[in-house]
Amino acid sequence: MTSRDKAKTKTVDYHYRPQFFAEVWKPGESSRVFPIACKGNHSDRQKAYGQLASAAVHADGVHIGAWNETPAPLFSTEISLGDPLTVHALHADGPGGWLHIPDGTPATDIGLPLENKNPTIDIVKPSKGKDPGSSEPGCQVRPDDYQWFQRALARVGAAGLTAFAGDGESTAALLTTRQGSDFFQGFAHVNLNTASLCGDRLQ
Repeated sequence: MTSRDKAKTKTVDYHYRPQFFAEVWKPGESSRVFPIACKGNHSDRQKAYGQLASAAVHADGVHIGAWNETPAPLFSTEISLGDPLTVHALHADGPGGWLHIPDGTPATDIGLPLENKNPTIDIVKPSKGKDPGSSEPGCQVRPDDYQWFQRALARVGAAGLTAFAGDGESTAALLTTRQGSDFFQGFAHVNLNTASLCGDRLQ
């Protein structure tokens, strides 16, 4: 989800977005996705409070499901030169974030190629009483996008692992052009420590 994209005539036009997505689930149940916004400073708690407020704006750039129902953890890490490291955390609660995939969807669908698409541009705020519905800047993952979004999370997560292991070709195959697949094509190297660690775990 990008705010600048030469391939599109309409852009998200919103420069704030969460830095991470955490997908969690129990076997046999729908998964739930939490946008996460993180910041850090070498100052004090007053700086951290401002960063948490800013992090809320970043997390609010993506709504998963209905408007204003997506939970999001927010963090500001205070790294002091003389005091212990302090992590300030807030949790924006909400009942949303669930990726309800239709029953009977083959598990292998998670490996299907990822289309070059964005979820709905703008976040739809429903009408309330006499107030008409409106839209806010950002991205909204609607039910029609749940399967695509889950594939995007899975493929990007796998790409992070293959990139860390030094396999550029496998990383490129998992990403779209807009996600930077060209950057990883044409190189591969072996991280001996990683290979040894993986081998120990597989035995």
